[in-house]
Amino acid sequence: MNRNTRRLRRMGGSAWDVKPPAGTPLDFNSRFAQNIRLSLLFNTGQGATVYDNSPYQNNGTIANASWLQVNGEWMLDFDGTGDKVTIADADSLTFEDNSPMTIMFCFAKDADTGVIARKYSVANNLEYNLGVDGSDKFVCWVYDDDNNAYRGRYTPALTDAVYYHVVVVYDGGTVAGSVKIYVDGVQVDDTDLTGNAFTKMRNLTSPLILGENNGGINGEFDGRISYFHMWASEFSLGDVQELYATPYIMYKR
Repeated sequence: MNRNTRRLRRMGGSAWDVKPPAGTPLDFNSRFAQNIRLSLLFNTGQGATVYDNSPYQNNGTIANASWLQVNGEWMLDFDGTGDKVTIADADSLTFEDNSPMTIMFCFAKDADTGVIARKYSVANNLEYNLGVDGSDKFVCWVYDDDNNAYRGRYTPALTDAVYYHVVVVYDGGTVAGSVKIYVDGVQVDDTDLTGNAFTKMRNLTSPLILGENNGGINGEFDGRISYFHMWASEFSLGDVQELYATPYIMYKR
């Protein structure tokens, strides 16, 4: 293995450690490079930009969130009061017309509520939303803005100050079960979230926001995020378990 190659590796329990070469553009191995739309590694440890290592270069602008180093690795710390990362609207971040979507990230929460990511505004431009509700449960839903309709799933309650590896998979369907949530390689979603007649997500104009609430789940995110990736693909259980248990390797370009 090249000495510049690093792994995302499990550190025991649910804790993960991100080990990329700091500040270096990275790529996934060829199998997981397909259909990637966003790859934020949060690994520079400085500055007001989070760089997207996918071909789409959907870089994010940091407001108020702080760089934090844990066990030698960088991540962003959100304090629940106006901290956010803003990524401008782009077609590559929209999954319209029943397109599949997979989102993978690592986080630890310090409070029982908060938005982790949303392409979602209060009154309109509603596409997708994910975070933690007031009962410590992780929830993700997709939205059909034309019909004021949504489909999603909840997990059981999560514990504060524990790092979780989360994969959300949306298969492009119109029922609540079209959304699956995996925590540490295991599908754990157990409750439906539904409303009105859902047909499909629409290509709208909201930016993608990490951390700040603007409708949907109550509250702003208080905790840490160490990476955030999105694909225009429906990952299988085998894919999710490979990403968690192998885990995958990322290489310098």
